[in-house]
Amino acid sequence: MWDITIIPKAGYTIHPQKKAEVFQWFGNGKYPHGYARNIARCVKMGENKISGLKTHDCHVLLQRLLPVVIRPYLQSDVVDTLVALSTFFQRICVKELKKSDVRSLQEDIVYIMCKLERIFPPTFFDIMIHLMIHLPEQVLLTGPVQYTWCYPNERYALIFILIN
Repeated sequence: MWDITIIPKAGYTIHPQKKAEVFQWFGNGKYPHGYARNIARCVKMGENKISGLKTHDCHVLLQRLLPVVIRPYLQSDVVDTLVALSTFFQRICVKELKKSDVRSLQEDIVYIMCKLERIFPPTFFDIMIHLMIHLPEQVLLTGPVQYTWCYPNERYALIFILIN
């Protein structure tokens, strides 16, 4: 008769019932005032979405929170790659960098990108993903990342909006 072929789920997907747990974890988290307090407000539990984050909240999410929350829900090879990506961003965002550290980051991001290409489909890789390869080079040219961040501009814009 009919042969039924069951296609396995991709390694980067979370079971729909477990997805609610992840969003509940983000929504119920308590963060210090001024650090990442906006994340809990941006979680939409019913829709399983996080939207309306500022750039600092995205950095906190990627560098600190995501490696903690994904461990029990994803396969180990996916977790290891995403933790390596988070570590890359943590290392590139430190206040003081040595040129040797930046050069090692240049090598590391190539391996991380190769691992990401083995996990995610080709449609995932747009120009923004490709730009990660150029971040260490940009740090060598401009210095530590915090001098080129937009956070001060966002905070100034918020103050300007509140005054008017």
